[in-house]
Amino acid sequence: MRIMHIANDEKFIDSAISIFDKSGSENFLIINQGLRSEKLSHVKTKCAPIPRNKLRKYLLDKDVWVGVDCVILHSLVNLSIVIPDNVPCVWIGFGYDYYDLINKELYLPKTRDYIRNKKRSIFDIKSFTLKLYEFIFIKNMDKKKFISKYVDYFSPVISTEYKMIEIKCMPEFLEWNYGTVETLIAKGIEEDVLLTNDVLVGNSATDTGNHLDVLELLSVDAVGGNVILPLNYGDESYASKVIIEFRKEFGSKVQAITNFMPLEEYLSLVSRCGIMIMLHKRQQAYANINLGLYTGAKIYLHSSSPLYDYLIGMGYIIFNENDINESSLSAALSRNEKINNRKILHSILSENVMIEKTKAMLNKITGKGN
Repeated sequence: MRIMHIANDEKFIDSAISIFDKSGSENFLIINQGLRSEKLSHVKTKCAPIPRNKLRKYLLDKDVWVGVDCVILHSLVNLSIVIPDNVPCVWIGFGYDYYDLINKELYLPKTRDYIRNKKRSIFDIKSFTLKLYEFIFIKNMDKKKFISKYVDYFSPVISTEYKMIEIKCMPEFLEWNYGTVETLIAKGIEEDVLLTNDVLVGNSATDTGNHLDVLELLSVDAVGGNVILPLNYGDESYASKVIIEFRKEFGSKVQAITNFMPLEEYLSLVSRCGIMIMLHKRQQAYANINLGLYTGAKIYLHSSSPLYDYLIGMGYIIFNENDINESSLSAALSRNEKINNRKILHSILSENVMIEKTKAMLNKITGKGN
């Protein structure tokens, strides 16, 4: 089976292509490249980097599609492209590419107040209303049209999100996930890594991380180590606000990541955090959370997050915002609790499991799994 993969220059793509290679398919990768990009930052797999404003034209060439049995979109990378009717299309969601199709309140009180004040200072009411209309209705409409026209199968990050997406004619559900336990091992991350008292808060400079509300639940006395803030992608002004507010409380104990960090270096830093607090109300930061489940970190998610319900349903031992207090933060997971989490993680994301899951997905697409 010959598969065309279309993706952005993302850190998960190399491991994804490796899994498809090991599943017996013939794969070739096209990177939807930024207009100013000269060199890829993450993808090392052999690929064809195409500037995003030229990708549509490139894919209009019928010769490109000769022998292609399936196209896989690793996120909705480019809504301008055209896919032949006879080529099945699989969309593997990243999360950010379908969040706007889920009607859910994303913000906690402190963060909501920050957003409201920021919008008042930047836009007048008329300008803001117009921009909101353009984002929610026009962009959202284009995305829904693209999905309805081209996408045959869809794999969200977690299965429970499938029914949350508001599209009348949803593509057929497929289950597939990025990352494997073996990938973590290959990056030098060990199960028995020596965990510190450092607290990881959020995964990016995005307001859906509700950092300001996390701060309300923490104190210097409750946090035994440093506070690690990954803020090296997202909104720079939001990152600045978060750093200022956290340093008011924690001073020099705040370690903010604001510049690009090689993946191995980032994983090494995050894997030593004994506590992870991710109060997103949507599914987000799953890769970081899986890392914490592997290393034995104590993880706190928001109780309204679909990811919290999903992980609890799988049997993982995790906690929610109501558990955040000095006593809980000072008590690490027991050895048995760590073993429990790793065992479940291996049953879902081991390389062998992912290869079998990929084979089942490809059989379904070709009709052999019916």
